[in-house]
Amino acid sequence: MDVSSSSSHSFRQRRP
Repeated sequence: MDVSSSSSHSFRQRRP
């Protein structure tokens, strides 16, 4: 249950 959180956090911090 950490993969979903990681994916969401990764894409959320990927802000140019």
